Amino acid sequence: RTATWIYGSTTEYSSMWVQLDLRGQPAGTATLSVEGMDSEDRAKTPISITVNGVEVFRGANPLPDDDQPLESGTWASYAWAFDAELLHPGQNEIRISNLAEGAFGRPPFFMLDYADLQLTTS
Repeated sequence: RTATWIYGSTTEYSSMWVQLDLRGQPAGTATLSVEGMDSEDRAKTPISITVNGVEVFRGANPLPDDDQPLESGTWASYAWAFDAELLHPGQNEIRISNLAEGAFGRPPFFMLDYADLQLTTS
């Protein structure tokens, strides 16, 4: 795995983002799928997902806790759908942020291994 950790809001590693360029204006539905997991032995980490500064999700991380006694972890996938019109021609940004206070290297964190964006025209 090549996972990256998104640590608490008081650290310099509290957000992860990607910038992407689009040639045209998408229509229909966009679906952001991620693979990862939440912190172990804690309440669910509150997260926010924004697309070009517009929040499309705010709530508890829906991914499973890393509380299994497995060296491989408890990885899973989850998807959020949003209106593709939030994306526009040119540069776009999708950002996932950890809203909980915390320290580097300590829970609450969000482990993100993979993300994918799919566009479905209506």
